[in-house]
Amino acid sequence: MSVDLLAELEAAGVHLTRDDDVLRVRSKPGVDPAPYRERIHEAKPALLALLREREVIADLVDQLVAGWDWLDGHPQHPEHEAFLSRWLCRLSTYERAYAAHHEQGEE
Repeated sequence: MSVDLLAELEAAGVHLTRDDDVLRVRSKPGVDPAPYRERIHEAKPALLALLREREVIADLVDQLVAGWDWLDGHPQHPEHEAFLSRWLCRLSTYERAYAAHHEQGEE
């Protein structure tokens, strides 16, 4: 499973990032990623999807934090209720993405 492989790589000091559909492999000094190359290659589509999901979730978290900060700082603003409604939609999107991401990890 790609979640297990990604966790194993991270624990070993091998870090994957994606650049569109290209996986980038970096490792801590003294860590050789060569023993993992075949497994990474075999799991590439799933790893790319997992990394993309993580990016989406991280982006949503950033948006939620920024939105909450605005809401907290502008309680009397005339657009407060409309902004809160949009913020709650983003929260719902985050919850669905988070749940889907963690369901994959349990398979």
